Amino acid sequence: MKVFLQVAKTGSFSGAGRVVGMTPSSTAKLISRIEGRLGVRLIERSTRRLRLTAEGELYRERAEGAGGRGPHRARPEALPLRRRGARPRRHRRGLPQTGGHRPARG
Repeated sequence: MKVFLQVAKTGSFSGAGRVVGMTPSSTAKLISRIEGRLGVRLIERSTRRLRLTAEGELYRERAEGAGGRGPHRARPEALPLRRRGARPRRHRRGLPQTGGHRPARG
């Protein structure tokens, strides 16, 4: 959670890694593992910058709020990440634009 909050604050894996004593690669892998465990994308990555998704913003809010609470409170990972009334998002990963169908041979 601490690493995610640093990534959200600095806007980069390398900046967050410097603060928490991790390499940029291990910082990015840790965030990917969190996203995999939650089943949602928390950070939108581009070649120039990182940006929190709507789910990432919600996770950040919960993580910041959980910082001062006792151990009896649920961790942010245990809470659903959808806002009320929000539709679930589907993320495309490497799908071909044609839908994967091959033209029929004649």
